[in-house]
Amino acid sequence: GLVLTSVLAWRLLGWNTLHEVVAEHMQIGGFDPTQKNGEFGVEYIIWQAITAGLVSCAVWPTAVARALAMESTQAVRKQYTWSSLSFAIRFIIPMFWGICAFVYFKQHPEFFGEMPGDDAAKTMYAMPFFLSQLLPAGIIGIVGGALGWASDRSWRWIFIVGMLLGGAVYEYSLTPQPTPTSTFTPWAMIVGGFLVGFGTRLGNGCTSGHGVCGLGRLSVRSLVAVVTFLSTAMVTVFVTRHVL
Repeated sequence: GLVLTSVLAWRLLGWNTLHEVVAEHMQIGGFDPTQKNGEFGVEYIIWQAITAGLVSCAVWPTAVARALAMESTQAVRKQYTWSSLSFAIRFIIPMFWGICAFVYFKQHPEFFGEMPGDDAAKTMYAMPFFLSQLLPAGIIGIVGGALGWASDRSWRWIFIVGMLLGGAVYEYSLTPQPTPTSTFTPWAMIVGGFLVGFGTRLGNGCTSGHGVCGLGRLSVRSLVAVVTFLSTAMVTVFVTRHVL
């Protein structure tokens, strides 16, 4: 999905357009973040190294839990190698989408003016709005369109097949050991999946979105969401393990 979306963004804008618009509006600072007269600077690089590198890849609770559950140091090294590559891709590709959104709105300033809030708030909507122009949002919409109602079904089937094959390749080729199987009944997992999706929409973000990105921006809303996540999880584990 990430690669497909990036290809569609590239086809929509083109490499030459991306380079020319960034060079016109940001000069050398758009290509070299260490420039003092740019909008990033060395501080931005340090912040990325700490949040994207150390926090997200090394001490992220899920990564630590996986490492502690592994049987050998070799398995831990392999786990961190592949997860680091995965996190790098998951950070770099959205950054590319942000560049595409910047170029898109420079070409279509009328859309930027229609978004709510001041200029600082509008930049938060830029990439999601650009992606909404590029792709219909939601896996449900993608699956529904693939099953018949959309005229452009080919990329939808590629997305669905790629998503399934990606999980299979990771499970049977890349992961150092098989993923543990769950002992929960199928109906409980289905209900839990719907509740997770509903909670994500209700809370305007998932656990990683609030816990990594939101807390990194010192968002009070994200702090409340993370406390709610953790407290609910602890109560749920206690009830399911010691009460039921």
